[in-house]
Amino acid sequence: MEKISFIILLFILSIFIILYIFMEKETSYHEFNTINTYTIYVRDEDEFYQELIFVDSINEYIIQDNQYILKNNYRTMSLKDALLNEVISIKEAMEIIPDISVKPKNHYEIGSISSYTIYQSEDMNNICKQTMDYFYIDDRYEYFFNCKMSKFYLIRGNNQDYTLTEALEEKLFHIEDIKGIIPTIKYKTISYQTIDIIDNIEIVETTFKYDTKDQIEIIFLIDDKLYYFPSQQSKFYKIKYGNNYLRLQEALDNHLISIDELRLIIPDIYER
Repeated sequence: MEKISFIILLFILSIFIILYIFMEKETSYHEFNTINTYTIYVRDEDEFYQELIFVDSINEYIIQDNQYILKNNYRTMSLKDALLNEVISIKEAMEIIPDISVKPKNHYEIGSISSYTIYQSEDMNNICKQTMDYFYIDDRYEYFFNCKMSKFYLIRGNNQDYTLTEALEEKLFHIEDIKGIIPTIKYKTISYQTIDIIDNIEIVETTFKYDTKDQIEIIFLIDDKLYYFPSQQSKFYKIKYGNNYLRLQEALDNHLISIDELRLIIPDIYER
């Protein structure tokens, strides 16, 4: 009988301990903000805390360092459940709660340059076609990967996403900066091939081209006529004059070649 009484007493004591722990945990939350009919409470975590709370078609949203709950007169729920049940939108949550971080879906962060974050796709190691992947060119070098992997990188900053090529061509950072983060980038001196010769002046183009931004690139203006590429393509062409390689605009401005001659050689130049 005494043994049964002891077991019952031990059971009751365990219940009290569990209730105490629960109440202590509950009261460790403090009021943080309000939204709609709900009050938001926050609890500072002593240990590292991180949780995926929401996913849309583009991004993953992660809460870290603190836990949040929403409460009104009728119900209490975690921030994750509130988002899932559309009690609060992710946009509203991010405007109020500073602990929410965002990363592209199925990507992970590999570094940052200035205010730009560089992400790499989780699929890259599984899918990489073994062929040269040229993605950028400057005045001296052409940059490439040994397999088709430039598409697996994403650059995010100023509320906008960029491909690796777009970020470099828009001068968001220098190629040397990104080489420190992505060591698999290769480079070599630009090689050209001659596509035509006019009066000892060679029109040359790079031995490779890559997709460029669909944005008109004006190369010449004369007599109220505008000559342009439909995308950023002029970088792939040069005028070789002696031992010098000139940009198309320079050669046209210095009358080394006429725009009519150039259009016969490069049909992608349009007139407006």
